[in-house]
Amino acid sequence: LLNTCAIRENAEAKIWARLRAIRAERRKEAAGWRARGGLRPTRTIVGLLGCMGERLKGRLLEEDQLVDVVCGPDAYRALPRLLAQARGGQPALDVALSLDETYADVAPVREGSDGISAFVSIMRGCNNMCSYCIVPHTRGR
Repeated sequence: LLNTCAIRENAEAKIWARLRAIRAERRKEAAGWRARGGLRPTRTIVGLLGCMGERLKGRLLEEDQLVDVVCGPDAYRALPRLLAQARGGQPALDVALSLDETYADVAPVREGSDGISAFVSIMRGCNNMCSYCIVPHTRGR
């Protein structure tokens, strides 16, 4: 599962590169199994979460076929259902913006003392419509 940001171009470029690398690895793995005449193990599910998925919607599933699951920031509670759907061989998509989701029950967590944090900040959107900003267009108003 790749958590994404559509606000910063460099972050999105890194995700595109990572998705292409995953696709290449999947193809290489499948070719190896076919060459050996063996049954292929269960395919790894690739999911794109966050603003980038919300912005690109079904393109990632239909046109590019780089992922199995696309989940917008407000649909994180649907992840178990989306993953089950993808395991069943069906592409899974939920990018609906929610007027009710506030993330109030999502508490920041810091595990261990290695400096790695599990906290992910989430932007709810903005109505300011600044000429340089993409937030109102990707996260809603």
